[in-house]
Amino acid sequence: MAGPGFSTAATAYATFYGISPEAVKEDAGAAFNAIHPHDIDHVVASINRSEESLAIWESEFRAKAQDRNWIWVEGRATPERRPDGSIIWHGFVANIDEKKRSQLALVEREQLLRTFFELSPIGILLTDFRSGQNHDVNTALLEYSGYSHSEFLALNYWSATPEDYVEQTQQAITDLKEHGRFGPMEQEFIRKDGSRFPILLQGVLVERVGSEPLVWSLVEDISERRKVDRMKNEFISTVSHELRTPLTSISGSLGLIAGGVFGPLPDKVKAMVAIAARNSDQLRHLIDDLLDIEKLVSGQMDMQMRKQNIGIVIQDSVDRLTTYAVDRTGFPSVRKPPSLGQRRY
Repeated sequence: MAGPGFSTAATAYATFYGISPEAVKEDAGAAFNAIHPHDIDHVVASINRSEESLAIWESEFRAKAQDRNWIWVEGRATPERRPDGSIIWHGFVANIDEKKRSQLALVEREQLLRTFFELSPIGILLTDFRSGQNHDVNTALLEYSGYSHSEFLALNYWSATPEDYVEQTQQAITDLKEHGRFGPMEQEFIRKDGSRFPILLQGVLVERVGSEPLVWSLVEDISERRKVDRMKNEFISTVSHELRTPLTSISGSLGLIAGGVFGPLPDKVKAMVAIAARNSDQLRHLIDDLLDIEKLVSGQMDMQMRKQNIGIVIQDSVDRLTTYAVDRTGFPSVRKPPSLGQRRY
């Protein structure tokens, strides 16, 4: 491939490509043959533009070095028109392989992060730490809130946060200053139409040299989670209340029978009724425990710690499981272990 001649670039071409400097001065075609096939078109186009306007030629491209490996090089040259009308360029070609590969790796990482940013199902928000002004927002949060991208960037933190959360926000600011992160914490977000939805919010502080710090925040819409939790609690409450009434009647009746109100019972029947009465009491306690779950989750459960005789607890558990063991094993009876009621652990 024939091409324009180069003057001061000749030694550099010889170094990179193993081509005679004299040959490059007269015709740079041999050097063009060493350019990566994917880069040759834009290199030729840049040279043509420089030739037409006599503007400085600048280009970055891959070329085959003497070791036959592709390296990134940078060319820069000033064109000069000769008396015969031909063009000669005065300039240099420099090895920028390490620098260029670092730049490309950085661009690739940025593209990956941007892809994650846009495709994340959780809202992501970049905010100025001092002013609370929004700098960037992903698609998920825009869908949650109903704002366009430009509308959202015109907002600040308090434009979308109810005043009810001033104290919580101040704590988050303190956490960012002291620990560099805050949350997770639950609060509400104000949509464009003025309605609110619950969110789980957490973030980290990003310090910048010579610029104000920023805050990356994850904003997760937990409306569905709240809805599911509410349905679960309503279900537990309804089922528990519906079971409690008949179970109380059964437990009371078994207690009366076991207590001999209706006359003496055969020993075997008395033992079975006692077990049934005990198990119905246990089931009633389990239902009460289900009703206490909501109190436990909300932090309203009054917990009282006290010592227990573990021997009595173990003996009671063995007694309660005896009938289940008989049903599972098929044996007519299960021998009880020695009483543990008097032993202390």
